[in-house]
Parts: sequence; structure tokens; C-alpha cells
Amino acid sequence: MVLSIGLIVILVLAVMLLVVLFKLREIKHHVGLVAIIAVILFFAITFTKVYNDNKADVTTFEGLTQVIKIYSVWLATASSNFFKIAGYAVQQDWNINASSISP
Repeated sequence: MVLSIGLIVILVLAVMLLVVLFKLREIKHHVGLVAIIAVILFFAITFTKVYNDNKADVTTFEGLTQVIKIYSVWLATASSNFFKIAGYAVQQDWNINASSISP
């Protein structure tokens, strides 16, 4: 039976999630658990999307390194764009002045 890379990634992430759940079982901070789950899901979904868009051959070492390189570049570009947008939003004038309020 041949497993697709998406299924393998999801299975690995599911195992990682179970380990994290058992480790954090004693901790009462659910926000941390939700954050970890969100990060794992983000990486799983985005890696699968990048893999499906590029159709690289992961049966060879070269194909696997190619997918990892493409994903790394995609992740760097996405984080750069996020920080540019966040920086732009922070620099905006968010004050309310009397001239912008209509009666």
C-alpha cells in the first residue's frame, strides 16, 4: 500500500499531537494547548498545500529536499509578508478625531 505524503504528514502530526496532549495533561493552561494545536495544523495544511501545488517526487532524496526547500522559501515569504502587513497596520493613525465623526 502506497501512502501519499499528505497522509504521512497527517499521521505524524497526529502522533505528535497525542504526545503533546499527554505531556500537557497536567497543565491547566488550555490556551497553550490550543496554540500548539493551531501551529501544528498550520504547518500540516500549508505543507500539504505547497506539496500539492508543486507535485514533487518525494520517493527520492532529491525530491524530498526540493519540497523542503520550496516549503522553507514559502514559509519565509509568508512570514515576511505578515510582518510587512503588521508593520503597516501599526504605523497607521488609529485615533478618532472630531472631523471624521459625522453627526
